[in-house]
Amino acid sequence: MTIRGATYPLQTGTDGLIETSDDADVLMTSALRQYLLSERGARVMRPLWGASTGDLLFAPNDDVSRQLFTVRSKDAEKFLPIIIDDIEFRPVPGRKDKIAPTVFFHVIGDENTHNQIDFANPMTSDSGGVA
Repeated sequence: MTIRGATYPLQTGTDGLIETSDDADVLMTSALRQYLLSERGARVMRPLWGASTGDLLFAPNDDVSRQLFTVRSKDAEKFLPIIIDDIEFRPVPGRKDKIAPTVFFHVIGDENTHNQIDFANPMTSDSGGVA
């Protein structure tokens, strides 16, 4: 069975239609990005959808911020067929007091391909192909 869906952020292709993909890595990267950047309760009929991590992006570089981001991000495993393998925190360039997390994950059933979302630039992160 093939799943096809719109990629996020929504973009139009050269034909003027919304870009879609049937690549599970691309779709799950898009879905995880949506989950992490959505405020909990913002979706109608899905009050538990969303990690509310927006307030933690570029948060103070301390244990509390890192732990909150980790706990909120791991909740995505309840909604999406993914496993979050690791979350790395590094200082924002030029702002050592702020963090920019990178989330590493894989799609369940495909343990050989690892994906990442780099929140230093979350809308242009790589997906698929990190072996």
